[in-house]
Formats: sequence, C-alpha cells, structure tokens
Amino acid sequence: MKETKKMLKLKGEQYENSRNKVLELQEKIINSQHVEEASDHRPFLQKAFDKIFGFPTGRKFRERRSKWRR
Repeated sequence: MKETKKMLKLKGEQYENSRNKVLELQEKIINSQHVEEASDHRPFLQKAFDKIFGFPTGRKFRERRSKWRR
C-alpha cells in the first residue's frame, strides 16, 4: 500500500514537472514568434513543440504552418 502511494506521488511529481516544462517551452515559442528578428533557437523550439504535441514535421506541414502565420 505504501509503495502504491509512493508511486502515485512520484507519477504526480513527474506529471507536474513535465507540464511545467511544456508550459515554459510553449511560452518561449509564443515569445519567439512575436520577435521579428531571427533567433538561432527558433527552429529547435519549433521541432520540440511539434514533437511534444505530435504535429507532423514534414515540409508540406511547414508550408501550411507558414501560411497560417500570415
């Protein structure tokens, strides 16, 4: 019983840590989209966001995504 409670607590902490990281990453992506100057980190952040949220990263998807930003 104690092990189950510990496991649940650990899973809860892992979930919170992951959620906080995703929120930080999302905030960085949003901020980088508002900045007009080119950033070295932008391609990395886009790939990371796509990977986390399961978006395709193919060329056609990028073309569609670039049209959405206009």
